[in-house]
Amino acid sequence: MQDILDDLERLCEDVDGYLEDDSDEGNSSEDSCDSEEDSSEEEGVLVWEADSSVSFKDSEKGRTLVEVPRSHIAFEDVQAQFECQWQHTPMPPTIHKVYRVTCSKQHIARFDRYRAEVGRRIGYADGNVIRCWHGTARACRVGDDSSRLTPCSRSDCSLCNVMKWSYDLSWSGKRRSWGRFGSGIYTSSTSSKAYDYVQERGGSRYSALLLNEVVAGNPLCLTDNCSSLKRPPSGYDSVQGVPGTDLNYDECVVYTDAAIRPVYLVLFR
Repeated sequence: MQDILDDLERLCEDVDGYLEDDSDEGNSSEDSCDSEEDSSEEEGVLVWEADSSVSFKDSEKGRTLVEVPRSHIAFEDVQAQFECQWQHTPMPPTIHKVYRVTCSKQHIARFDRYRAEVGRRIGYADGNVIRCWHGTARACRVGDDSSRLTPCSRSDCSLCNVMKWSYDLSWSGKRRSWGRFGSGIYTSSTSSKAYDYVQERGGSRYSALLLNEVVAGNPLCLTDNCSSLKRPPSGYDSVQGVPGTDLNYDECVVYTDAAIRPVYLVLFR
């Protein structure tokens, strides 16, 4: 995973080679994901961090998404994970676009601190980081094409809020009053499982999923529902839902915002 991100960083050193201008010309104000103040080309200056993450000099004015070329190894890696882990239908959907989600320095530092802390405790240098999918509501058409690279400001667009501010545990239970493993942030290694939670409300012809890095740490494996959880039991860092009595497909649940960050946005149909 780190090698792929390093390679992607080198490729993007000359971003202008493959990034389109993010002007919102021709898009209506209702469904455009680029505000007027965000459309200036000079405001989208990318800053590539030494740890292969991406941030902006001004996160409110810069691009949040960087398109990954179809020929790049990172695209192939994400595509392989998406297709191999699609289990609900014989053939997986076709990927339209893959974007690298940039993160603020604050969120990168928070994630890295938590990963290091868990890693020291469990004896895994990376904190047992895994990549899992998350599906949620999208009320716009961010990412549908290369002119829509800035998240919208709609409060009901959960996807854009996650990409701008990362995950927020305080929203747990707002869309659904019941959680199989309590109040946590839910992901799955099964892409089609995460797709069950996608809601497209913005008129897009595509569906969107987030591929995330999740610090699983020492997971508690459960096959039965445990909806009263608000944190993992002592000695554990996450809950791994294992297919069995109450579950058909896997789930990974974390109970702190620091344990997860979005890495890729995938558009498909």
